[in-house]
Amino acid sequence: MRYTKAVLSRYVADLSKKMPAPGGGSVAALMLACAAGLVAMACAYTVGKERCKAFWPRARRLLKRSLAIKGEALRLLDADIAAYEGKDQVRSISVPARVCRLSAQTMRLAREVSRKGNRSLRSDADLAVSLARLSAAAARSYVRVNVLHLKNSARYAKLLNELKRLP
Repeated sequence: MRYTKAVLSRYVADLSKKMPAPGGGSVAALMLACAAGLVAMACAYTVGKERCKAFWPRARRLLKRSLAIKGEALRLLDADIAAYEGKDQVRSISVPARVCRLSAQTMRLAREVSRKGNRSLRSDADLAVSLARLSAAAARSYVRVNVLHLKNSARYAKLLNELKRLP
């Protein structure tokens, strides 16, 4: 099932059931997609706002990057579900690790647009920071838990240290 093509209520209904996926990893990816979407919206409203004219070129770049992150986050939502359904241990680590990294990027983008973008969208950009922070924390937790279930978990120490240093 590709939830990014389904009705949101179906995703939430399946999330509520006793089944391995969807679960928290896909929710972390969904929070990331929502955070990136809010950044994109704030950037879109900034471009064209006369008071923010000096920031327009940067806002356009932030808009492009946030849309790319949003698209990747939605793909990661489905990838997380597929990893759990297929019992793919490597992907059950690599997918949330990617969500964590993209969440850190999204926090930086959101903070910048909150400071320099359209003031009317500051609360949206601030919400994006909060959602991205939650997404990163959740994804980091899933990486840790999934690594603990591996026989060769020591080989993932570098990844765990990297993710620990992210905001």
